[in-house]
Amino acid sequence: MFRVLDCLANEHDWRLVTLAVIICFVASLTAVSLFRRAWLTKGSVRALWVVTAGIVTGCGIWTTHFIAMLAYDPGVATSYAVGLTITSLVVAMFITTLGLAVAVYSTRRWSALIAGGIFSAGVASMHYLGMAALQLPGQIAWAPDLVLASIVIGGLFAMAALALLTRSQQTASALGAAVLLAISILALHFTAIGAVEVIPDPARTIDSLAISPSTLALILANAALAIFGLSLAGAFAENRLRERDRRLATAVNNMTKGLVMFDSAERMVVCNDRYVEMYNLSRDIVKPGCTLSDIVRHRIATGNLNRDAEEYRAQLVGAIKAGQTISWVVTADDGRSISVVNRPIAGGDWIGVHEDITERLRAEQELKQTKAFLDTVIESAPVTISVKELPSFRYVLINRRAEKHYGISRERMIGRLSSEVFPPDTAAMIEENDHAAVRSASELFYDVHPISTPNAAYRYLVPTESRST
Repeated sequence: MFRVLDCLANEHDWRLVTLAVIICFVASLTAVSLFRRAWLTKGSVRALWVVTAGIVTGCGIWTTHFIAMLAYDPGVATSYAVGLTITSLVVAMFITTLGLAVAVYSTRRWSALIAGGIFSAGVASMHYLGMAALQLPGQIAWAPDLVLASIVIGGLFAMAALALLTRSQQTASALGAAVLLAISILALHFTAIGAVEVIPDPARTIDSLAISPSTLALILANAALAIFGLSLAGAFAENRLRERDRRLATAVNNMTKGLVMFDSAERMVVCNDRYVEMYNLSRDIVKPGCTLSDIVRHRIATGNLNRDAEEYRAQLVGAIKAGQTISWVVTADDGRSISVVNRPIAGGDWIGVHEDITERLRAEQELKQTKAFLDTVIESAPVTISVKELPSFRYVLINRRAEKHYGISRERMIGRLSSEVFPPDTAAMIEENDHAAVRSASELFYDVHPISTPNAAYRYLVPTESRST
């Protein structure tokens, strides 16, 4: 460690070191912004964002390295081999893109750590290829312990950065991830530089096509401008997207129903406040990026789901993959009934709508009880009760007393007109009284008239309260 600090203090131009740090942080922040765009999209658009993030990150790593190399003074004239310099840039872009892709596409628990390891491997490969491109009249000897330390330190910070980035989409998390990524790149570089010892070798041949420090500085200046340009463009786009997301989030969070959306990898994309509050869930667990299995286990642990975790997940995912809408009612430990409807959408994603229907079911049960009570009263009433619908005047209710009075079963009367049940004269009289009752509006209509029934010559009917409704 003292060797690294001594190298920084005595063999570097701190003005260029400061510039390298700034470039590294800006590139990391831009990469994080692009990564977040990839995280929230899908299909070919997601792939495009991942590749763009990888290119920007790789370019930022490459630029940081060579600015820091310009700041490094080994005590002899230096230049850089063209082939290895270009190769180091390509390798940085390719491997970091691969690491970011693993972080975006994989849903496994350790995917962020694996992605961080791949990302760090890209940084290390770029650095040591860049060092191999260094042309000077001497040989480079490496301190193995510091070489190993550079790779381990860079890897740990990269893993921490991607773990933070995949677990939260908050602005503070994005900023923290950018800082950790920058530290990963810078720590690996300067630790590895401390591992270098230049052994003079006047016999070494310098490549005539090597890039001079002044030419490299011009190339790096253009690369830095490109990174800053992408950063400004990304910041502008991020502000517009953030405003759009804010409005969308406000609308979604004001829904009376719980809403959750998952992508084809079973990872949460959207979750509104009502969903979290409905099940009293932890926002540290239930947030964009968490998996369906994580949420199911958390709901079971909080007593909001009385199902086997794997069975529940398999049933849901199986229906979604088959393109079917699946619904059920979940009963929580506190007695609440939650209606859950999961509907597949394009691209293998799906939306789940959760609604607390406890009060509705209670009201329906009370309505059934009330209806049963009224049916009992009507059936037990010692008077004839019949009800007709308007405007057709078809029978819709006949009580037991009416059946006996008319001598006709309710099955023969329900849904029929008077003319379809009674003799013509009787039907005409009933229809005349029906229309008179309707004309009387809410006033009591009273009449006495005889009717002919199948099992009796005549019966007298006294409608004591016929009202139009």
